[in-house]
Amino acid sequence: MTEEIVTPDDYTTKDVITSDMIGKELIGNDAEYFNKLMPDLSQRFINRPIFRSLYEIQNYVIPNNTHPTPDAKYWQVIGEQAVHAQELITLTFNFRKAEVEIKRLERKIAQEKLKEEPDELELEMLSIELEEKQFGQVNCKKIAKERMREVKNCETIIQGLIPKLKHGMGDFEPHIEEREIYRNMIKNGNQVDYKAIEEADDPVFLDYFKKPVRRILVATPHRLEKEGNVTDFSMLQPPASYSLMLEEPYGYTVPDARNLIFQKCLDDGYEWVFFVDDDTLIPRNALVQLISNNEKVVGGMYYRKYMPLESVPMMEIDGVPAIVENYTIGDKIEDILVLPSGCTLIHRSVIEAIEQPWYKSFTVKSRAALTEDTYFCGKLKAAGFKPMLDTAVQCLHVDRQKGIAYGHDNIIRNNSINTAYAEYFCMNAPQQSK
Repeated sequence: MTEEIVTPDDYTTKDVITSDMIGKELIGNDAEYFNKLMPDLSQRFINRPIFRSLYEIQNYVIPNNTHPTPDAKYWQVIGEQAVHAQELITLTFNFRKAEVEIKRLERKIAQEKLKEEPDELELEMLSIELEEKQFGQVNCKKIAKERMREVKNCETIIQGLIPKLKHGMGDFEPHIEEREIYRNMIKNGNQVDYKAIEEADDPVFLDYFKKPVRRILVATPHRLEKEGNVTDFSMLQPPASYSLMLEEPYGYTVPDARNLIFQKCLDDGYEWVFFVDDDTLIPRNALVQLISNNEKVVGGMYYRKYMPLESVPMMEIDGVPAIVENYTIGDKIEDILVLPSGCTLIHRSVIEAIEQPWYKSFTVKSRAALTEDTYFCGKLKAAGFKPMLDTAVQCLHVDRQKGIAYGHDNIIRNNSINTAYAEYFCMNAPQQSK
């Protein structure tokens, strides 16, 4: 015997929200305004949807791309319906329990009033608890009504699917293979996947593929072989009509690694070199943004790994080196004094125009005195080039030992990324703002 699902009767606006539920001590002078709004609020409480409409079930719960057959749709919908039926049963138990609790509270109130000296505070507390339980029942009624609506919507869909079922309603296993075949057909369409270019036999494909492609050498030097990147380069957006090749030299000094990359660019015919340091987290659109400037040398903005924030790029003010500050994200600063190589795009014509070695670093008494970036920028200026800083490309500088990322205040604070930038960076698991 199937257990009958009991749902509370429909309620009227008088059951929903009343003026004495919202005390003036809570909302002050707005109490009068709230009282005038009461009828509308009550009606809207009744009318507002909680669960999905018939249209939403058809298009979002059982869309053709994931449930392509009537059998697949049927098994998905009866699962949805069953959940709502089960929740209705649980809700009914809760509703009935609340009724008993209300009766107990009413009895306690009556008993307290019969005492020779009733406890006024106890009566007040019991009255509040009673009203709270009564409003809880109102919510139960609303949720039950909405769940029942979805049960009915599911049933409408189920009855339309039953005549179309191929594998029956007794066992869900037989339909799965057919469902997966159709899913893959929808997913792949007419797409052809060659295991290797040498296997290609379609003349249209071959004609297009053999066209010369502009190439960018993405380079991220490492001191040690096992050092990884904080940037996930699989998420980097290539500029249109360009192909990217990632090169990760290790075991070299930083200047030697950069010189090695420049030489590879010249030897192998790359048009651009895009340097990204392995502790720099770059935006997904960094390359697209940088290349859109039509500059020979252009880089993104990032900060040193300490607080308070100071920029790694340096500008020149009245002949004196200075950090970059008081700017608006998106500003472009031309003829920058020092453009670091943590996120920098360089055209091969620049490499060809400057004598080797392109990079050197200097120490005085074993202490760093001139970085390879500063040296390279000095050679750029001597050759007539003016490197640009594009602050639209905001990077994070990551201290991997401490697990701390440094960046612009609009983007990261207290080591948490602003949710507006959650999908901005090339990383698989963006941090969320606290």
